[in-house]
Amino acid sequence: MSDNELFEKVEEDVEEVVKNTDEPNVVAVVKDLEEEEELKPKVKQKKPRKKVEMTPERKAQLLENLKKGRETAKRNRMKTAQYKKLMKEKERKKVDEVLEEDYKVRTNKINYKLENEKLLEKIKLLETIKEEKKEEIVLPPPPPPKEEPKIIEIPKVVEPPKPKVIKGGRNGGSIWSQFK
Repeated sequence: MSDNELFEKVEEDVEEVVKNTDEPNVVAVVKDLEEEEELKPKVKQKKPRKKVEMTPERKAQLLENLKKGRETAKRNRMKTAQYKKLMKEKERKKVDEVLEEDYKVRTNKINYKLENEKLLEKIKLLETIKEEKKEEIVLPPPPPPKEEPKIIEIPKVVEPPKPKVIKGGRNGGSIWSQFK
C-alpha cells in the first residue's frame, strides 16, 4: 500500500466516526444515506390473492345485507334527529316560561302603578267629601276664655360689684393671680 491509499482510507474512517462534544467518551458513527438504504431489510411482498368470482347467490346476499344496514342506519339517524328536535323544543318551552314569568312581573308592576293611581283618586274623592261635610256640620262655639292670671314682675336685686384687690409684690403672691 502506498501512502496515498492509506491517507484516503484514514479520511474515510474519520468521516464515519465523529466524537460527541457533550460527552467525551461517547462516539457516534455517521454513515452515508446510500449505505443505510442498502442495510434496510427488504419488505416481504404479499402474494397477490387469487380473484374468485362471486356467485350470484353470494352477491344477492351481500346486496341484501347492505340494504338492511342502510335502513337501520337511516332509522338511527332519524331517531337522533327526532331526539334533538324534542330537546330543542323543551329548551324553547323553558325559555318561553321564563319570559312569561318576567312579563307577569313587569305587568304586575304596571298594575301596581294603576292601583296607586286609583287609590290616589279615591283619596282625593274622600277629601272632597270630607270638606263638604265640614261645611254642613256646624260646630258649637268654643267656650269663653277664662280670666288669665295676672303676671307680676318682681324686679331683680342687683348686688354691687366687688372691688378687685390687686395683690402683687414679694409677699402678696403672683401678679397674675388677679386674673383668676
